[in-house]
Amino acid sequence: IQHGIGLIGHVAPYAYTKNIKLHYIPATLNSKNIGSTCGSFPTIDESVKYMNCSICHEGYELDRLDKVNHITSYFEKQNETFPLRVCYMDKGSKLNCCQCEKCYLTIMELISLKKDPNKWGFTVNKETMNDIPKYLYEKASDSPINVEIWNRIKQEMNKNKKVLGKHKELDWIYKYTPEQAYMIRLPKLSI
Repeated sequence: IQHGIGLIGHVAPYAYTKNIKLHYIPATLNSKNIGSTCGSFPTIDESVKYMNCSICHEGYELDRLDKVNHITSYFEKQNETFPLRVCYMDKGSKLNCCQCEKCYLTIMELISLKKDPNKWGFTVNKETMNDIPKYLYEKASDSPINVEIWNRIKQEMNKNKKVLGKHKELDWIYKYTPEQAYMIRLPKLSI
């Protein structure tokens, strides 16, 4: 609940002193994640009220890829880029570590949308692109939410394969199955 009610609670003193009437918290999940819940959910977040402030669980109708597309498209229309901060593993002066699953998800979402991650707050080179599939097969989360996100990235990559297919460093994604990657890592049971 640290990312839902916890974050909302941190804003309460500020909202009180600044007389804020409406606080937006971005949705973690989306309406397509039927059966998946977490500590941040519309029915939970929007039930919280303090002083004269209400909470709006924003973006629940969009999945993660839709949100990345929405944000980047908005800034592109303004002829700008905006460094996205998605990483909470970062230690140091970099905006994103570019070595964790949250960074890898966003990097691949940007690529699937035919956008250069280097323009959006990531440092991506050949080594990064080699590390992503290795990480996924060795350490990726088996959560149903992450599996769904990776499958959505793969779907978008296939949709844009004519443009992206010429990049051989992306060939692995067309064969990648998140459910199988996790199963490979399970210890073998001996009978």
